[in-house]
Amino acid sequence: MFNNTETNLFFMESLLTGDVSKAIENQEKRGQSALINSSKLPIKSGRGDIKDTVEYLNKLDKMGIKIIEDKDDLFMEVELPTGWSLKRTDHSMWSNLVDDKGRERASIFYKAAFYDRDAFINFNRRFHISSEKHDYDEEQFEHQPEFITVGYEEVLEEVKEPRRNRYAYDNYGDYWIEEDGATHVTMKKVKKPILEKNLKYKHLTGYEKYSQPFHFEVYDFDGTILFKSDIVKTDFEYSKDKHWEFYDHRDQVEEWAKFQCEIWLDHNYPCWKDDLAYWN
Repeated sequence: MFNNTETNLFFMESLLTGDVSKAIENQEKRGQSALINSSKLPIKSGRGDIKDTVEYLNKLDKMGIKIIEDKDDLFMEVELPTGWSLKRTDHSMWSNLVDDKGRERASIFYKAAFYDRDAFINFNRRFHISSEKHDYDEEQFEHQPEFITVGYEEVLEEVKEPRRNRYAYDNYGDYWIEEDGATHVTMKKVKKPILEKNLKYKHLTGYEKYSQPFHFEVYDFDGTILFKSDIVKTDFEYSKDKHWEFYDHRDQVEEWAKFQCEIWLDHNYPCWKDDLAYWN
C-alpha cells in the first residue's frame, strides 16, 4: 500500500509545487483511497504497540471477517462478509468499516505520510454514553467585544513618512532615493472607526459556564437517544480561592450523571461494553 512509486510521487509534487504540506496532505488522501479500495485491515488494534493480537483476530473471526495471511508492516489482507465495505470519512486519516446494514462497526486510522506512517483499528460499541450535554443557553457565555464599529469617519491625522529626495529624471519618470531614518510629518485624511458600547457585552472570566446545569445521554449507534441522566450542576459558583474545591466537586457531579447512564445500560443491555454485542 506504500511503495517507491508513492515516495517518488511525493517528492516530485513537492519539487514542482514547492508546497511540502500540500504534498503530504495529498499523499494521505491517496493512502485513504488505496485503503478503501482494498481488502485490507490494520494488523494493530488500538493506538500504540501491537497487543492483544489473539483477541483482535478472534474478534475479526466472530464478525465473519476471514484473515488471509498476506501481511506487510501495517496491514493484512482480509475477506469481508458479503455487503461489508470500507468507507471514507471527511478526514483523510480516518475511514469506517461498515456492515451490510450500513452501520459503522469500526473506525480505521491510517496516516500515509512517508515520515510517520501508522495504522490501527478501533471497534465501535452499539450503545454509547454521550459527552456532556448543556442545559443552558451557550450563547450567553460567548465572548462579546466591549465596543462595536457602527461606521467610519474621515479625520485629519499627523502621519510620519520617509523623507524622499528627487535624484534624477528621464523620459521614463522620476527616480527617488530615501534618506536613512529621515522622516517628515504630513497631515492626511484617514478613515477611523466610530465605536459604540456593545449592549451585549459583559465581563466574562471563562469559568461561568462550568457552574451551569448539564446531563449525559445514552444513545444507539444511529443517534437515537435511549436514556437521559438527571440534570446536575455544581452547588456553588467558581471562585479563584476555591479553584480545586470547585473542580473536585464538579468531577463528582459529572461522574454521578455518567453513572446513572451506566446503571441504565447495565440493567437493559448488560453486555453493552462488548464491541460485538447486540449487533445481530
